[in-house]
Amino acid sequence: MKKRKSIESPKHRREMYSNPSFKEKWNAMDRVSIEKTKADKSLSSFKNEVEHSHVFNIPSHFIRELLKESDMAQFKYLSAEMMLELHETQERLSQIGDLSVIRRKIRLDLAKTKNYKQNIYYHATGGIGETGVGEGLYLGKDKKALDNFYNCDGTEGEIIKYIGSPRWVNLVNYSDFETFEQEAISRNGRRLNNEHLKLYTLIKGFDGIRYYDPNATGEEFVLFRKTKVQMAGYAIKRPKIRVRKEELQSLFKAAEKNNYQQV
Repeated sequence: MKKRKSIESPKHRREMYSNPSFKEKWNAMDRVSIEKTKADKSLSSFKNEVEHSHVFNIPSHFIRELLKESDMAQFKYLSAEMMLELHETQERLSQIGDLSVIRRKIRLDLAKTKNYKQNIYYHATGGIGETGVGEGLYLGKDKKALDNFYNCDGTEGEIIKYIGSPRWVNLVNYSDFETFEQEAISRNGRRLNNEHLKLYTLIKGFDGIRYYDPNATGEEFVLFRKTKVQMAGYAIKRPKIRVRKEELQSLFKAAEKNNYQQV
């Protein structure tokens, strides 16, 4: 695939800055170099009134334009950040709440590739069920995002670390997932708990599915062949709260006494 070196400038911007009143100070460019859009990280050491969310929107605009111009099929691998910028992802996020809720969701719950490590995966042991794409080992690569979402903002459960290099069928693109699901149903029929997805994945020679769910932690994985990874201890472990038998009896007696007095 030919590497893109520039992105077409938005039409409305070109027209605005082509106006004679701007020509003395500004030059309207037809295309913008991708290299020039990279952020200068050294500037982050300066204190200023610009919020991080505002800075985030600058490179996001260029990613949106890049995806809008290009045929999605040419991208063999869409990152978590690229998936976040897709129109359909934005539509799904808009349904969870207002702008402040969405920003909090993106900041705390959605996986960031900067937190990934090669061949390292994590599993959250929190109380949220996991049968979305069939029975398997549900994994992610950003332990902070997993802990926030599945472990109730890090108040319960643990994060278990796994090492391995499973072969994933890449279904992060929503249309690819829908096509794969239809093929699975056509071949195996619709099964309880989406087991048709598991069966079809194994038939195709893959160990599990890589997919994107913005209502959870974004980029996630479900591993059906669990032997393809090895447990490597706890990445986040919380101490268990132990209560003595005498203390429990005392608490029960106090509760009973309180209920009797209210009656």
